[in-house]
Formats: sequence, structure tokens, C-alpha cells
Amino acid sequence: MIIYDIGCGYGHITRDMARALPQAIIIGIEINIISYTRAILTSKILGIKNTRYIRKNFHDVDLSDADGLYMFLLGSLMEQIRGKLEKDLKKGTLIISNKFQINGKWKPIKTLNINTLAPSQKTVYIYRK
Repeated sequence: MIIYDIGCGYGHITRDMARALPQAIIIGIEINIISYTRAILTSKILGIKNTRYIRKNFHDVDLSDADGLYMFLLGSLMEQIRGKLEKDLKKGTLIISNKFQINGKWKPIKTLNINTLAPSQKTVYIYRK
């Protein structure tokens, strides 16, 4: 199973997914060099073996092998990502978006309200391509 975390930042969610799903490969995509480096180093220090990190713009990464995808992107990026998801992802791919919906023909199969310390991150949208 291959799961991507688009815009993974320091890799918090990437590492949490890797711990929860040790049989999966979790790939974090991050363009910022500091965040990318910190994500790699933290995974190594913690001994998490099933994480990989790619330092690129998500538009430049082929996502066609994804079985799942997680994203917590700015609302302004959701319009940009929609076309990429439609083009790259295979049918049946599970997509989770934190806070922001994918617009257009995408309709969530489930919407979850979650408890979090960050009041702006209370809703998660789940989609299936």
C-alpha cells in the first residue's frame, strides 16, 4: 500500500500514518528544504522505516501508484490540486482532505468532525476516486 502526504511539512502526519500502518509505504511530499530535512531526520531518529520523502512541488510528482492520499493544503491550492488528482489517481484511491473540500464534481463520501487543539481544523473530508 502506498499513501502520499501532500505538503507534509515536518512529517507529523506522515510518521503517524507510518506507525499506524507499518505494512504501508508513506511518502511525504514537501517543497520547503527546512521542513523536508526535518521530516527525514526525525523519521531516522525515531527509527521509522516505512517513510519516504520527496522534495518537490506536488505538481511534479506522479501520484499514479497511490492507494491513498492525505492533504492539508491551503484552500487556494485545492482548485489546483483537483485537476492533478483527476489526471493522476487510479480509480478507487482513498483521499482525505483536512479542512478544505475538493470542489467540482468531487463529493465527499464521508465528512468527519474531529477533536483537535487547532479550532480551524475540525473537519476532515473523505473521498474515493
